[in-house]
Parts: sequence; C-alpha cells; structure tokens
Amino acid sequence: MKKIRKINYITVSILSILILFITPTPTSAQLPTADIVYIYNTDLTTANNFKSLIEGEGYSVSIISVGAIIPAVFINSSLVIIGYDTGSLSSWGDTSSVSAIQSTSNPIIGIGEGGYAFFGKLGLNIGHPYGLHFGSDDTINVVENTHPIFNNTVPAANVTMDIYDTSSSGVEILSSSASSNINHVANTNPGSNYYILIEENEKCFLWGFDGGPTDMSDLGRILFLNLIDYYMNLSSSSGIPGFDVYIIIALSVFGIVIILFRKFKKIKLM
Repeated sequence: MKKIRKINYITVSILSILILFITPTPTSAQLPTADIVYIYNTDLTTANNFKSLIEGEGYSVSIISVGAIIPAVFINSSLVIIGYDTGSLSSWGDTSSVSAIQSTSNPIIGIGEGGYAFFGKLGLNIGHPYGLHFGSDDTINVVENTHPIFNNTVPAANVTMDIYDTSSSGVEILSSSASSNINHVANTNPGSNYYILIEENEKCFLWGFDGGPTDMSDLGRILFLNLIDYYMNLSSSSGIPGFDVYIIIALSVFGIVIILFRKFKKIKLM
C-alpha cells in the first residue's frame, strides 16, 4: 500500500508537468504579440495615430491603457512607448505598473509630459523633477548630429530643424554637462542647457514634445521613425523578448524532475 501511494505521487507529479506544457497558450486578446507596446491614458486618437505611423514602417503595435498594465503584455515586445497623456510631474500609474515596464529591460521612448513623469519614477536624470515646461514650440536645434535619430537627414550641429507643423507644448530637461550615460541630442535654442530630445543609458529616450504624428512635419515623422528603427535594432541584438520568462519555466521544470528522480530512486531501493 505504501509503495502504491508513492507511485501515485510520482504519477500526479508527472501529470502536473505535462499540464504545464499542454495548457493552451493565451490568445492574442490575452497576450499581445506586437513588437511595440504603446501605453496611453485618455487620448486614444493620438495613440492610434502613432500606431498607424509605426505600422507603416513594418512593425506591429499594441495599445494598452495605463490602468491595464500587467507583466504579461510585455513578454513578446521589444520596445515600450509611454504616451504624453499617461502622467504629470511626480504622478504616473502605480508601483506595480512601473515595475512591470522596468522589468522588461526593453528600450523605452517617453513622449512629452507622460514620458517625463515616467522617467522620474525610474529615478532618471531625464525625468521629473529636472525639466522646464513650455507652452508652444515646433523646432529643434541639433546638438548630437551623429545620433541614429538623424540617419538619412545628415544635419550639421547647431542646425535648426522644423519637426512640427503645428506647435506643441512639452518639456525640456536641464542637463548642464554631458556624461557617459547622457546624450544631448537636441535643444530648442542654440547654447541652451535645456534639451528637448535627450537620451539616458542608450535605452531611455525623452521626446519632449507632447504633439503626435498629425502635428509633426514630414521631417519630424522621419526622425521619430528613425528612433523606432534604432531601438528595435538595439532590442533584436540584445536577445529574445521574454527569454527570461522561458528560463524561469525551464529551471522550475528542471527542479521538479530532480525531485521526482530522487523519489523514484528511493522507491526502487525499497
């Protein structure tokens, strides 16, 4: 009787492992399979405008509400975009939402005020409280003209570029000196220490304008898509999206197999 119980224990354990692998994977409605996750709060129109622009470049985009963020939505993604409407100053989502995005290790593009607030939650120098807000602007002054965002445009440093047809509000970051982890890409005025396009750790980029693609000029849309291409290529060279999840599952299964092996060995000895 004792032997039968032990055999039953092994049978149940083996069945548990099989269930782990044969359980249907979540449907696309449950688990987005897009290359890029765009997070918005109230402005779905602008979110869809960004989706249309980016998908015209050949990437897929999933739009997720800031209130619906869970870790699973990022498993198959390679890039996260934080919409301008997702936060303000020190306010952005909740701790679990911030952690879910941060844990992906994906590059992040923060747009306008929402991006500024989010990067502040990460404790970055390109986030709150290091910014100065402005009410209306449509141009940039090129600083780091070798940055990939300027691919195929070949501007010289200190050249002014009109990237919005309709002036936009936004936020600039005070950064008086460049460092190894900060790229001063563009400001709005030559010689200014406030930067409207700025990058930290080569994976977090603040696009300081609030305005969406329909407000941009053709040149502005080109620059934004250059940024998308740059970060998507960066992600593809850094590993498989969600690979850490597969590692966790594999280690868990390996641990169960070791336990079963030891149990089975004991039964044979008896």
